[in-house]
Amino acid sequence: MPSSSAVRPPRLVAMHVLLRAALSLSLLLLGAGVLRAAVSGAPAVSVEGERTPQGAKLALRGTGWPARVAVSLSASTPPGGSAPLDFGSAMTNASGEFRATKLSPCTTPDSAAAERASVTITARSADGAQSADAKIAASPWACLPR
Repeated sequence: MPSSSAVRPPRLVAMHVLLRAALSLSLLLLGAGVLRAAVSGAPAVSVEGERTPQGAKLALRGTGWPARVAVSLSASTPPGGSAPLDFGSAMTNASGEFRATKLSPCTTPDSAAAERASVTITARSADGAQSADAKIAASPWACLPR
């Protein structure tokens, strides 16, 4: 009479081994896909703005860019401004990230209009192959009363 630790048929053992191998391979490929997406994710830019007596103070942060490349930074024309803004460039680090602080003169005395408007910040790789945008309320460009 067979005991409870009976030997499994060879076909069942083979299927069990194949199932484990397929599961292991799936987890490995999934992990590689997640890692690849994290490393080569789409470039992004984020911005936080602050109203100061000197004008709009912008803290820019980029992620997902190629390592050690120049990224040009610009903005659409703020309310009361006469042209789009050029903030120069920032260099990415080995992880494809950058941080930059930029100062822009105030452009409008009408803070109510600035609250309703927005400015688009654009980051573009030096070769123009990659870009990312972020919108920010135009309130930092409203001049502070003197």
